Amino acid sequence: MASRSGSNGTVIGLVIFVLATVGLLVVSIVLWSKYDDARKMADAARGSQSESDRKADEATQRLGQAVTLMVGRSDASVEELKKEFSAGENDIVKTMLEKARSDAAKLRKDLDAAREATKKAEADLTVAMRRIDEAKQAYDAALEAKGPEFTEREDAIAKSQAELDGLKTQLASAREEVASAGRAREEELQGQLEALADEKNSLESRAGDLQRQVDRIRVQPKNSAAIVDGHVLASNAEGRVYIDLGRKHRIRPGMTFEVYADAVGAGVDPATGAILPGKASIEVLKVDETTSTARVIRQQRGASPPVKDDVLVNAIYSPDYTYRFFLYGEFDTDADGRTSAEEKAFVIQRIRDWGGTVTEGNELPGDVDFVLVGVEPSEPRGSLSDDASIEEIEAVSQARERRANYLDLVKRATDARIPILNWNRLRTLTGDAER
Repeated sequence: MASRSGSNGTVIGLVIFVLATVGLLVVSIVLWSKYDDARKMADAARGSQSESDRKADEATQRLGQAVTLMVGRSDASVEELKKEFSAGENDIVKTMLEKARSDAAKLRKDLDAAREATKKAEADLTVAMRRIDEAKQAYDAALEAKGPEFTEREDAIAKSQAELDGLKTQLASAREEVASAGRAREEELQGQLEALADEKNSLESRAGDLQRQVDRIRVQPKNSAAIVDGHVLASNAEGRVYIDLGRKHRIRPGMTFEVYADAVGAGVDPATGAILPGKASIEVLKVDETTSTARVIRQQRGASPPVKDDVLVNAIYSPDYTYRFFLYGEFDTDADGRTSAEEKAFVIQRIRDWGGTVTEGNELPGDVDFVLVGVEPSEPRGSLSDDASIEEIEAVSQARERRANYLDLVKRATDARIPILNWNRLRTLTGDAER
């Protein structure tokens, strides 16, 4: 703050000094103008005096010639002339004499006026010269008085200019550093984008391979009889179905089964590897020690209702074995396009209701029977613009990382020969899906 005040004071002082110098210069110009006018008037007066003297000399000469002509000599007095001409009163000569006298008197008057004008012009000239000297002395005195201060202010201005030049240099350097850092960051991000593009192509290729592998290792029982879990004991017109599975068989309310007319009909579709749909689906309502009561929750169009000796199938149920499930990802059980923690909790509870156990995490355990994956993360659409923000780039990078982790888990499960299910296929295998 002190440097700024000193600099402002220096500038103000310099301005005052310049204004004073200009004022003295203006005064000098005005006085010089007056001096020049006075000099011109004096020259004109001298010219008039010389002209008057010339005319006076000419008049005197003519008068002498006239006197000589009249009386015979040029030094005759006025009285002699009057006496000479008193008798005859020569009109022509008299007239000439009077005119000569009048011209001489006028010339003397002009001469006196010219002399007065000359004196006045010389006086004005003297005054002008004195004022010019006084102005010059004042100017020299002011210059001498302001000299040290002016030098000091010049030094202050030079110092301020040097500081300003230094700041400009620092600013230019800072701008170059920022620009260099920006270029480096841009090159880094461009490299990341190219790496992500390469990774995308690689993951898409792997996804195709994994999908083909998943299709090959879907849950496929070796024979029809192996997938039969129980039988229908009886049924009624109200849609109640009585089965030969109860509490001792680890049946719980809410469990579901597919109903087939026989074990042969509970086969596997050779094209897809999926269990063929039964003629109905039932849900357990009441559990006794060795039997349970269920209700029909789906009836295939055109098929007969469940009857005695129909077979029951739930691909992940076993009366004497607990299936272990590994859960990965987010789930959308109501197919509304949005995943939630509640829907994932519902999936976990359904598995437990069917008698299974659930493990979660990012690392695939080696002792699980099924891998249950959530909604497959989608590949980010479109490409990032050149002016994309750091947040946009990171969001795309995270989305691609989630998808890569998902596909990597599927690959590891495939390599380990662990069956991979999603929610819809799990419902199909347990008789819980609506077809």
